[in-house]
Amino acid sequence: MTAGAWAAPRPVRQLDRPGRRVAGYCLSQRLTATLRSAETVAPGWGRRVIRLDAAVDVVRFEGLSNFRKQMTGVVRADGFSQDWTSARRRE
Repeated sequence: MTAGAWAAPRPVRQLDRPGRRVAGYCLSQRLTATLRSAETVAPGWGRRVIRLDAAVDVVRFEGLSNFRKQMTGVVRADGFSQDWTSARRRE
């Protein structure tokens, strides 16, 4: 498949429609969020943007913190992310 073939928008599964409620974990912290956008980036992989209900600290260091209210990641259908291996999608 050519790179140009990926430029066209791809249909998104019904479960990945913006506005859907999602829940999971980030660095062992439970989170709930609303799906803001979803797009297919490769077969079986999709980019998801979620808006968190409550900010989550994404730094594991006692003297430092970095709270995020929105996250973007590329995940498989089962919720696995190569970027954030602790991310798991729970229904």
